[in-house]
Amino acid sequence: MKDKMLKEATEQMKLATWKYAKYQIKFISRRIVNRSNTIPVYPLDATKPELWEEKVLNPALKVLTTCNVHDFGNIIPEQTLTVAQLLNSNKLDTEGKILQTCNHCDGIMVAKHNLESHLQSKRHKHNYGKWKKSLSETSNILEERQQQLSSVDSTETEENFLTKASTT
Repeated sequence: MKDKMLKEATEQMKLATWKYAKYQIKFISRRIVNRSNTIPVYPLDATKPELWEEKVLNPALKVLTTCNVHDFGNIIPEQTLTVAQLLNSNKLDTEGKILQTCNHCDGIMVAKHNLESHLQSKRHKHNYGKWKKSLSETSNILEERQQQLSSVDSTETEENFLTKASTT
């Protein structure tokens, strides 16, 4: 029984790791590889720890040594921009890049269009429906409780309070 549970948990962990790795690959390809004007990306295979030097370290060192590192020193100071100049120029698109949150889904979106597409998603509509339903149930419970309290005579509540206080 114990071995069966361990085997099942191990399989679930492998599946979750595989799904997360798949998500990471999508994220890296969307955010770094497929965008223009980004740094070059070099894939390294780190699946086997015993081959780490051969598959990761040596190729990484080769990339670093073949890069023309000395070109960074040839930047002319007049051509460099300060952060303030960059912010004031049109080269940096900051419009709509404000952190926005969805109160119903606990999601954080960076751009305005991300929030707009999230608001149209099935996940948001489902979470919003659940929130709206719980809100209406809560308001119904509060209304019922208020009616119960208003129907009870104030003198009865005082008498009940006094009898309860004297018995304790």
